[in-house]
Amino acid sequence: MTGLGRHRPSRMLFLNPPRRPPATGFTSNDATSRAREGGILRRGLELTVLVGFALAQPAFDVISKTPEFFALRGSSRTEVILFALVIGIGIPAALLIVELVAGLAGRPVARGVHLGSVAVLSALLAIPLAQGIADGLYGAFDHTPSGWFVLAGGVMLGIAAALAYVRFRLVRAYLFALVPAPLAFLALFLIDAPTGAVVLPPVSEVAKPAPVVMLVFDELPVASLMDERQRVDAERYPNFAALAGGSTWYRRTTSVSDVSISAVPAILTGTLPPPRTPPTASEQPRNLFALLRESHRLAVSEVWTSMCSAGPCRTTGLSALPRRTVESVTDGIEIAAHAAAPPDLEDRLGKLEQGVAVGDPTADLQRFTKHLRPADRPELHFIHALLPHYPWVRLPSGRLYERAAPLTLPRGFQAGTVQRWDQDAWLVRQQWRRHLLQVGYLDRMLGSVLRRLRAAGTYDRALVVAVADHGVSFAPGREMRDVTPSNVQDIARVPLFIKAPGQRQGAVIDEPARTTDVLPTIMEILGGRVPWRIEGRSLIGRRPARPPPVTVTSERRAPVTTPTSELDQRFRHSLARRIRMFGTGSDGPDLVDREHHPEWIGRRLRGRGVRLGGPAAVRIQQKGLLERVSRRSGFVPALLTGEVLEHVQEGRELVLTLNGRVAAVVPINPWWTGPPRFSAIVPERLLHEGANSVAAYWTG
Repeated sequence: MTGLGRHRPSRMLFLNPPRRPPATGFTSNDATSRAREGGILRRGLELTVLVGFALAQPAFDVISKTPEFFALRGSSRTEVILFALVIGIGIPAALLIVELVAGLAGRPVARGVHLGSVAVLSALLAIPLAQGIADGLYGAFDHTPSGWFVLAGGVMLGIAAALAYVRFRLVRAYLFALVPAPLAFLALFLIDAPTGAVVLPPVSEVAKPAPVVMLVFDELPVASLMDERQRVDAERYPNFAALAGGSTWYRRTTSVSDVSISAVPAILTGTLPPPRTPPTASEQPRNLFALLRESHRLAVSEVWTSMCSAGPCRTTGLSALPRRTVESVTDGIEIAAHAAAPPDLEDRLGKLEQGVAVGDPTADLQRFTKHLRPADRPELHFIHALLPHYPWVRLPSGRLYERAAPLTLPRGFQAGTVQRWDQDAWLVRQQWRRHLLQVGYLDRMLGSVLRRLRAAGTYDRALVVAVADHGVSFAPGREMRDVTPSNVQDIARVPLFIKAPGQRQGAVIDEPARTTDVLPTIMEILGGRVPWRIEGRSLIGRRPARPPPVTVTSERRAPVTTPTSELDQRFRHSLARRIRMFGTGSDGPDLVDREHHPEWIGRRLRGRGVRLGGPAAVRIQQKGLLERVSRRSGFVPALLTGEVLEHVQEGRELVLTLNGRVAAVVPINPWWTGPPRFSAIVPERLLHEGANSVAAYWTG
């Protein structure tokens, strides 16, 4: 009995062998703590491998070839390392935590979450493979595969990979064997990341370190500021006139590029950068900020560029570190999504930008103005203000009359293009008027800057520079921003005002100047020098007797070179055209279109000279807004749009009235399919607080 008793347990174990847990990396509930930890570790490593191939490697590959990704954010090396760790390790760790939390609801739930993660990540990996297979199949028939077909194929391959992961131990073993790969991706990225320390150029010693206030405006042709005598229109733009009255105005200044990412660096470096050079401190370290980093405290606000190195210009401290890291990780995931998406579905993800957030230019200028305070040492205050750049949505008072997202293109572009105006002369003319109204608003903001400087006791002893990066053109059927031989006079000619410390009398200099001359002029006024070779030369002193032709480079076109005399002639014609359409400040308080009964504006319906026809049947989209106008809200419905509800011949003129006075006279145009439409900008002074009555008539 004793012997039988001894062998019975062995016999029972042989007859009833224990069931092995499924080899999926999950352990049974009665496993030891060490075994449970091993299962968690294995699942985490599997997720790290899949995330590494599906997300991290595509993002690292693109960013390593794009130095401006981090430079435009002013990212430090700590932030780059955090970005890489979050992408490569943080995301799989987060997925594992979700899985563990799901496990609180039961082992099957945790297993389902893990398999779901495997399927999704495998699908991301499989989409490019599906694209290649589809291209091969459809290529034989001269067709392009549908993106939805490719996406469905990638999802099916991802599900198949997840099923293979469950069914075959070899798949799990192969996945585990790839664990070194994501670590290699991470190491190679950190070694090759475009974030090496910037070697700053020598500092320039300045003998007269005065405060410097520098404003770079965007899309401002100098003709927008001028009257018929080529002076600043003091009635329409009193603050630009005040600046001109106490500074030196280089009236024939030309830009060197039609795009900000080249034009602004040219101002700051004195040299036009080579094509496709990132506008960053790492690529263009020899600039104004580097020269003055020791003599001045730097307060810099940039939009499209990051020319000030991280140390002197970036806000320090850990408070912004998590936010910038999250933004970088989000953009990195977006890059990976674009890399995986089929070509014809990529647009649905939105446009992939360089990571520059375009904020509210009004808020940027207000912050810039607020920081103009008395200081214990010289300061350099610099802002590239995105004004009067489109969208043109502000009146000279500063109030909005249309709500538009930043960089919303104005109405009037040809379908399928970005920079070419439509042939409809009325649409283009109205956009030109909107631009001029926003220049009036910029004048108001400039006045705030000048008053702030005077209140702080800084204006008299400061060096004040106001310049624009390039202009903008308004010609039906022609390019708005890309420079061409037909619009070079509008793109090239920009304002440049330089007020030296202690200067009180204004001067106008008509010798040709270029925006590359700004840096050496600033340094000469401050008693310093530029210790490297540049294209520009100081504007202080004599200029060449025979100026060379003006050349403006373009991002999308060949450079345009024009003799100075021809450019001057074309400029005079363009200025005359603008004055013919919109007049000057001496023509009255309203900036109206002079081609459509400007003498009627503001008059009563039955006033002398007003010849009205019968009532017009129209639907005005802003009628509800006109019933509750409040200037305190910062918005007034000064843009009235709508459609005509009766048959009318194209080009007929419509008269819109507000509170019994003529507010606009506009032509009718078939801009879209459907009923003819109209668009009118009414003078803000004709709008009453509260309810406003609006009516429409035909001209008599």
